[in-house]
Amino acid sequence: IKRMAETLHNLKTCRNSLVAPVYNLPTEILADIFYIYASATNTLFSLRWTSIMLVCRTWRDIGLSTASLWSCI
Repeated sequence: IKRMAETLHNLKTCRNSLVAPVYNLPTEILADIFYIYASATNTLFSLRWTSIMLVCRTWRDIGLSTASLWSCI
């Protein structure tokens, strides 16, 4: 079952990269894009930019692991 789940995950990742080229961008580039977006949408006590972390697990992981994003709060 574990092997099948892993295969399914790999197939979904492959599908996503074919459907949406943004998934082919390096993590560092996405983190920079997220930072620019967060800076542009930041108002006092606003966390509107965090909605980008709801797109997918990868974007959530990038958002949570990019310290510069949280300095915009």
